[in-house]
Amino acid sequence: MLDIHIYALILLIIRLASMAFMLFVLHRQVSLFKFPVGRNIAKLRRVLFMLALAIFLGNFIPASIDIMTLMGDATTRPQFVGLTSVVYSFSNGLTALLSAFLIWKLYQIAAYD
Repeated sequence: MLDIHIYALILLIIRLASMAFMLFVLHRQVSLFKFPVGRNIAKLRRVLFMLALAIFLGNFIPASIDIMTLMGDATTRPQFVGLTSVVYSFSNGLTALLSAFLIWKLYQIAAYD
């Protein structure tokens, strides 16, 4: 079993990394919307923007829960997390991180090609 604070810290780091990728994409996409591009690239950039926004916003609640877990008093709840919960949470966090990374890579292709 994994201590709840270590578990929450690792998940928070994963979620913040995912959000950082998406914040970078969102920031750059907003600045690129003012430049004229072909219709297909414009559509691709809009879709990338929407995907980045969805992943960024989708990490707010899980990151908030992680922060509350880290800052909260662990004496009022279980000190350890079961294996099923750990696997499920890490799967979700790593999926968000991988998705964020891949969208960031797609953004690099759309921004510079």
